Amino acid sequence: MFRLMLVLALAQDPTPESVKSQIDELRPAKLAWADIAWKTCPLEAMAEARRSKRPIITWVFLGNPGDERC
Repeated sequence: MFRLMLVLALAQDPTPESVKSQIDELRPAKLAWADIAWKTCPLEAMAEARRSKRPIITWVFLGNPGDERC
């Protein structure tokens, strides 16, 4: 938010199109893993895998995944 305010303050005469493009640059990239319907229950995951005939991918992390980097 601060960056957007700074950009707007430094712009000579911002147009709606330039402001929109600057806002679009600040949005996070579309991540494919965010579109997956993740299951937290192993039993639900196994049932879904059997129905759809797809493998199960298991991700185990102790703690908060947002706190650390790999």
